[in-house]
Amino acid sequence: MTPKTPPAVVPVESNRTPAGTPRLSQAPVQQRVRGHEGVPISVWVRGEGPARVLCIHGAADHARIYDPLLDRLPAQVTSWAVDLRGHGDSGWAPGAEASPEHGYRFSDYLADLEQLVPADSPPVVLVGHSLGAWLALEFAASRPQQVAALSLLDIGFDVVRGAMERIERGFERGAMCFESLERYREQLGERYWLADLEALDAYARYGSRAAEGGGLEAKVDPRSRAVLYDRRSRDAMFEFLRRLECPTQVLRGNGSAVLARADAEHIATNVLRRGEFAEIARAGHALLLDNPSQVADVVGRFVLAHLVRS
Repeated sequence: MTPKTPPAVVPVESNRTPAGTPRLSQAPVQQRVRGHEGVPISVWVRGEGPARVLCIHGAADHARIYDPLLDRLPAQVTSWAVDLRGHGDSGWAPGAEASPEHGYRFSDYLADLEQLVPADSPPVVLVGHSLGAWLALEFAASRPQQVAALSLLDIGFDVVRGAMERIERGFERGAMCFESLERYREQLGERYWLADLEALDAYARYGSRAAEGGGLEAKVDPRSRAVLYDRRSRDAMFEFLRRLECPTQVLRGNGSAVLARADAEHIATNVLRRGEFAEIARAGHALLLDNPSQVADVVGRFVLAHLVRS
């Protein structure tokens, strides 16, 4: 049997012009993948070619939160941003009404990722924020041959009470139903007071739809909050970190109440085999909304350095 050729670094151009202006990729095209238990999973795809980046959002968010980052990747890089089940344009878990945790446990989300990154596919670069970072971490630790590199954005281990309460409020009815898009933007601005206004506007537009009774509603199944209480323990998560073999970026907002700077630096320096740490200025836990430009710069450079092809 002929041995496989090791993955090679993709020869991509810089994602900036000489003048420093971002080079925008093509507009995303929506595709649907059959997920675990038949749940339709919405994926926003850009670019062409075998090298792939898979971006995973946090709880109560949606895939389009990654637009500023993926806009800057060269068109020849295929990037996928996934709407997790119960979020965005993906389907809701079947049977969850009778048992809220059914269909929204950690294992259900991981099973969906297995459909997106099958065992025989080329290695991918995973980018995950918050809940998406937990999922990306466990996937990478369990399937090292399928992951070329990993970027963990403000992954939480010992979430302070106030921060968890803010995350939980995102699932409350008052945060999900509103009379107009303008009112939704106002509510989001009150919750994410550091947010970039343009990013917040896009987040509201892509994350809402017409409600049956009039007005608008957020594209989130409130029952998906069950995953917040199915998190792995701190010890388990650190064990996953120690098992990682791929280059891993640990990123935090400089004002994050979810990931302490000391923890982030310790993970990158003392726990990971191939870790690096970076901090985003003027940002809290919601760094993709707070400072999307710097996140795109820092994560974009990391992604381009570690893309692989078969």
